[in-house]
Amino acid sequence: MSPTLASASIVPSAATVTGPCRSPECVRRKVNASTTVRLTGEFGRFSGRVTGWEGDSLVAFAVDPDWGGSVPAAPIAWSQLASVDKRVNKSATGAVFGALSLGLVSALFAVTVASATNESTIASGSDAQKDKINKAALTGGLVGGAVGAAVGAYIGSSSYRWSIVYRR
Repeated sequence: MSPTLASASIVPSAATVTGPCRSPECVRRKVNASTTVRLTGEFGRFSGRVTGWEGDSLVAFAVDPDWGGSVPAAPIAWSQLASVDKRVNKSATGAVFGALSLGLVSALFAVTVASATNESTIASGSDAQKDKINKAALTGGLVGGAVGAAVGAYIGSSSYRWSIVYRR
């Protein structure tokens, strides 16, 4: 007799899948008046903020000083839009990268320091010395990871990318 494990396929429902919107209501939930967007359509391309919506039209715009350009002639009907992208920063990506890289480096540094303080650690192989090295690695990794996450998030917050909100 051998044990059998039941497994189930996990498939996300259509409601939980994130992706580009297909309706103006969905775009309104993801974009507000303070969100920098890039609109592309029959009118050309615009980068800035949409400050006014009326039914199926975008009626008021503010140019983003970082991106420049000119305001399109209002109103823009929803049918004229080919795509809507919003500008998001990379603070989460920076935090993960910083935590992993500085956490690893500081854990290795802590192990090196703990091993150097007692040269007989590797040769003797005592459990107390191994525990000391493991604690040093854990402490160094956690402290370095926390500092790395903070620094990475700070650096990433000044870097931006465009995220798809709507595609026709």
